[in-house]
Amino acid sequence: MTWCTLSFRLLTPLAAIALGTACADGPNNGNLELSYNFGFDGNGTCQQFGVETVKVSLLRNTDATRTEEAPCAPETPILVDTIPSGKYDVLVQGIDANGVAVVDNVGGATDDDSVKISGGVTRSLETNLAIAPAVFKVKWQNFLDGDFAMCNFIEAKKFRVRTFRMMSTELVSVDFDCEVPPGFQTVPDPERKLDGTLFDSATFQPLDDNDMPLGDVLSITFQPPGPGQTIEWAIECNTTAAMPQMPTCTGMLTFPGGGGGVDSSGGSGGSGAADSGTGG
Repeated sequence: MTWCTLSFRLLTPLAAIALGTACADGPNNGNLELSYNFGFDGNGTCQQFGVETVKVSLLRNTDATRTEEAPCAPETPILVDTIPSGKYDVLVQGIDANGVAVVDNVGGATDDDSVKISGGVTRSLETNLAIAPAVFKVKWQNFLDGDFAMCNFIEAKKFRVRTFRMMSTELVSVDFDCEVPPGFQTVPDPERKLDGTLFDSATFQPLDDNDMPLGDVLSITFQPPGPGQTIEWAIECNTTAAMPQMPTCTGMLTFPGGGGGVDSSGGSGGSGAADSGTGG
């Protein structure tokens, strides 16, 4: 936080404008005064959305060149000062008590997504913050007769992951190649359909070279994790040499940020985890 930013928060609006111009600090630098509101009608509150701090990031080629954070207070604009002249993408995130970005300005209107900074000028930008989608990650391991197996030793060549709300309406579906980098794979959600207040179930299906299902589909149900929360589903699929087209998959769902879950049989899952079950 610079002296200009600290002083800006302590001044009246008219004095702040004058200070903002002074803090541009030379002909090649300018300032950004960012105002924000919450929800579709713009009348939401920090408490309603669970936001404690608001973070502003100025990006070039997806890399943050400047960031500024302030306690959540929509009535007080955030000043980012002494910014080199140029055009920037603007990412605004509302952060909860656990450090999770639960709202942002990524969806909705695009007129608050960028700003052009000019030397000696303070630009004003108003942005609307709406709930951020959940993040769903999946990883799998393949076994043949109980031993770890590479993809070329099993029939499954792809894995289809489908996500749902209310256990019926599909949100996002994606086919992953069997061979992927180690670790969790994030389910792509470019349209931000994984609403964390509604997303409550998913399925996992091995496929052969012709996209035909192998074995039973693995399904999981859970309590919606909430906006911006991450869910991780770790799966193991075992195939036998005697029945190569009938892999058996099991999995464990975890919520890295905490919270409970519900398994596919309807029982309660504790410690931020839920068990998976198979269905025909």
